[in-house]
Amino acid sequence: MQKTYTPELVYYAGNQLLEGPVWSEKEQRLYFVSIEDEMIYRLNEETTEITSYPTNGPVGAAVLNKDGKIISAEKQGIYLIDPETKERTYLMQANEDERQRYNDGKLDPKGRFLIGTMGYGETVEGEARLFIIEDGEVRTLLNNLTLSNGLGWTKDGHTFYHIDTPTKK
Repeated sequence: MQKTYTPELVYYAGNQLLEGPVWSEKEQRLYFVSIEDEMIYRLNEETTEITSYPTNGPVGAAVLNKDGKIISAEKQGIYLIDPETKERTYLMQANEDERQRYNDGKLDPKGRFLIGTMGYGETVEGEARLFIIEDGEVRTLLNNLTLSNGLGWTKDGHTFYHIDTPTKK
């Protein structure tokens, strides 16, 4: 039997680009980013309470690590944020290209942070990358991209999906 769902508006504040929803099973809260507004939001769906976490420049992704802390990929670097105290700790800068900003990131099945880049202000063909961050070390997983996007894995974690949006590859 196929389930049917009815979409329901749960948050609206006039933002232009909300992305990257992450559900915290433990907290029963939804996290998402407003890239251009330089903000991470946490929504309590039951009370409609919103908690805001300002970022240091456009934020391409926010994920939750195994300890429930936010890993945030912001124009000025990768940060660890305590969701309760809002304390921010700078971790590193994977992207050294000022023409790029972070776009779309996820934790892989092993808990490593994958974060891609895209042109900041304009498209820069072939200059974006997909980074993998593990134990404080950064490696380039893919290069010669234009807009790193759409990260996902099969249920068994053996197959990784990624799209370079403008090139459709």
